[in-house]
Amino acid sequence: MRWRPQGLKSLFPLDATAVMGLNEILLRIPTILARVRQAADFAVEARPDVVVLIDSPDFTHRIARRIKAVAPRIATINYVAPQVWASRSWRARAMANYFDMVLALLPFEAPVFEKVGLHAVFVGHPAIERAQRMTGGEAFRARHAIAPEAPLLAVAAGQPDGRNPLHPAHLPRRGRLAGQARAGPDVRAADRASCRRARAAGPGTGLRRSTSLKARTRNSPPSTRPTRRWRPRAR
Repeated sequence: MRWRPQGLKSLFPLDATAVMGLNEILLRIPTILARVRQAADFAVEARPDVVVLIDSPDFTHRIARRIKAVAPRIATINYVAPQVWASRSWRARAMANYFDMVLALLPFEAPVFEKVGLHAVFVGHPAIERAQRMTGGEAFRARHAIAPEAPLLAVAAGQPDGRNPLHPAHLPRRGRLAGQARAGPDVRAADRASCRRARAAGPGTGLRRSTSLKARTRNSPPSTRPTRRWRPRAR
């Protein structure tokens, strides 16, 4: 944990609550609820001026509600708020009951919360702030024989440390996504597997050119299955 060198100590291992999938969550419900009580009770006992709860709304919002129920004078701040502007907008109004402020990552999020009476301040997105410091793109393209102006699709599924790997059932979908980019036939798709294959083949070996979805559909037999539009799941 990056905060440990700063002298901060965790009440419990975070992997105790970092679960995905219905079965895993059901098995961990007693542990998760116990951790909610532990964290909230610690805050109530310590009586800080402010408690900042970060992301994971299904977990941290329960802590905020418990703190407000027992010690309403403790200010609660939410950082990395759920995407109420994308789905389940009623959550914004509910959050106003147990949060005093929201630190918004995106500029249009703050007015959404302000509209329901919850004070919100736009603080910026860490990924955007780090973008100018990110390097290695030119070397990556040269290593894999990708032209500087060629579109590149990165397929990054799961967590880099392996805590939340991509479910095996989705592996075929990831492969199809990497090979069937919507942007056109000149798009290169890069994931860990394709990069490993390119490295094994030797220097200068390029990533395989993807097949556009339009071309694939034109050459594929008609399907009797109904078409479903994929929508990203909001936080």
